[in-house]
Amino acid sequence: TRVMATSTSMDSLSNRLQGIKGVLLDKDGTLVDYYKTWTTLNNMAAIEVAQGDEDLAQILLKAGGWCHRERKFIPGSALVAGNCNDLAKLWHPLLPPSMQAECTVQSIEEAVDDVFYEGTSEFTYLGLLIVKFASAVVLWIDIESPCG
Repeated sequence: TRVMATSTSMDSLSNRLQGIKGVLLDKDGTLVDYYKTWTTLNNMAAIEVAQGDEDLAQILLKAGGWCHRERKFIPGSALVAGNCNDLAKLWHPLLPPSMQAECTVQSIEEAVDDVFYEGTSEFTYLGLLIVKFASAVVLWIDIESPCG
């Protein structure tokens, strides 16, 4: 279950941010390894959408921009630069007709979002600790807020 931000929590966060003296962006994965983090999450999302079918999950990952041979993501692909809605729109037509009939683009988006949300919660917690106790913030944004 997600906690929605309230005006009180946003005011509290705003007060904490006032003491921040610097921001370090980690866009290249120096501090948080993109491949170790997002490869696993992308695999989990594809398996979830494929309802456990490993072969179908590989088809979804390839369509999303995973190059299995190189073991890398294609820059600018949906898995790197897209969001959950982009993946859902890309993946839905690739599902077998029986799966397409039982799930919508929105349900796929929600499933992917849930996987990404759960998988990034430790980073969110770390980020909140940094905001609470430090005068500098590290941002590890490799793509949009997981499914923003």
